[in-house]
Amino acid sequence: MVFRSIAALKRNGVIGINERNIRYVNHLNPRKLLYTVDDKLVTKQLAEKVGIPTPELYGVISDARDMRRLPDMMGHAGGFVIKPAQGSQGKGIMVIDGPLKGGWCLATGRRVEIDEIRFQINNILSGMYSLGGQPDKALIEYRVKFDDVFGAISFKGVPDIRVIVLKGVPAFAMLRLPTAESDGKANL
Repeated sequence: MVFRSIAALKRNGVIGINERNIRYVNHLNPRKLLYTVDDKLVTKQLAEKVGIPTPELYGVISDARDMRRLPDMMGHAGGFVIKPAQGSQGKGIMVIDGPLKGGWCLATGRRVEIDEIRFQINNILSGMYSLGGQPDKALIEYRVKFDDVFGAISFKGVPDIRVIVLKGVPAFAMLRLPTAESDGKANL
């Protein structure tokens, strides 16, 4: 049954991520541009430069010395997100709803303390989640909240639509939905 569904999707022009990357993304894009879009901070700066809205950046932690500024970056009652600049597939992302009893409440409802948050950031800095395992930066950003229209098909996090543009024309799109299994993150 599943294979019939996959075959039907293929007949209708639906391709998988690997085929998309091999046939289109890697083949039609200069390698140097792939490094640019693999860095969320650089991508954010490029988007803002051309007027594309992005979540507010509360701060960047580039090394252990920057950790002393962390409390100022976390002072947003509406919550925030900590993510590796060069991470992928949602790995290393910590979604925080806001303060909770001397600690912080994750999107999953679990309470964490500042030491666990610092530990997560140190893991990001060490390159644990980065592409290629290289040292990375931790971004602290505004936590985007989703519209209730997605409530029936989404778990806690924010769904997004990823659009692949080829030669200036939108060619592919995919809806990414957060699930309980992904801890409320919309990733692939």
